[in-house]
Amino acid sequence: MMVVDALVVGVAGDARQPTEVVLARRDDCGELRQIGLSLPLASALRTEVGARVRLTGEPAVQVSTGVFGRGHTDYLPVQPDLVVEVEAESSVESFTNRLRPRVYRVRPDLRPDDAAL
Repeated sequence: MMVVDALVVGVAGDARQPTEVVLARRDDCGELRQIGLSLPLASALRTEVGARVRLTGEPAVQVSTGVFGRGHTDYLPVQPDLVVEVEAESSVESFTNRLRPRVYRVRPDLRPDDAAL
């Protein structure tokens, strides 16, 4: 496991108190690529993330909730401008995560470009 910075690109549940977030990182070409749905957020993180995300207005999208595509949940897309620190498998660097990342904290001190590989 490794700790990396990632961007929140979606929220599951109530946008003001999301239960989980969809995370992404930029690849070598600068394109945003999903690394997956987070584990459930701690209560304090739900409040902080909910206060900082901005919905895009796009319709809900489905994301896999488990290994090998088992299970799905709906999420609302958000502007990719919130950086969070997460613990993820080292395979996160190659965008082949199997396990859901754990969000540790919001990084208001970082800009979206700071979360690049």
